[in-house]
Amino acid sequence: MDIPLKHLENFTPRFSPPMMAWDLINNELQNKYCELDDQNFLRSFFLNKTCLFPEDVTNAVKNYDAIIITDLKQVIQWVSSGFLSMTGYTRFFALNKKPNFLQGPESNEEINRKIRTDLENLKPTHAQVLNYRRSGEEYICDIHIEPVFNRKRELINFIAFEKEIPPGDMA
Repeated sequence: MDIPLKHLENFTPRFSPPMMAWDLINNELQNKYCELDDQNFLRSFFLNKTCLFPEDVTNAVKNYDAIIITDLKQVIQWVSSGFLSMTGYTRFFALNKKPNFLQGPESNEEINRKIRTDLENLKPTHAQVLNYRRSGEEYICDIHIEPVFNRKRELINFIAFEKEIPPGDMA
């Protein structure tokens, strides 16, 4: 019997076999593969676009916990592999949603308003926001958002570079 993909979102195995040395190596290789996959995607994404990209693609993928690309209505089109570890949400879950699904009751509306205003004015923006993981746990996210233009200087996307701020390190 085939299980629809949406049901796999909540799948948890009933047991966990003991971890072996090759599991550790496999996890490391899998993380490296995900990092390279993210780098390749971003290189191809930026091939015909211009953006005040803060760093080269390799450093961006290594220096940020998550990278998110949205359309003009700020609907998520792509998230990096680090998005899952930072938020607990899979790519499948995040696609076609607005990033505000990460917000919650204690999130600061004034900061959110500033971000929206900057994006409406096509300005890069930077803020530290209170987000919520899938588990409901709060975390501080340092977010840097850039507008992305095509070669004709038409706005086509936004890209957000996100890094979790450890408790007590908030600016």
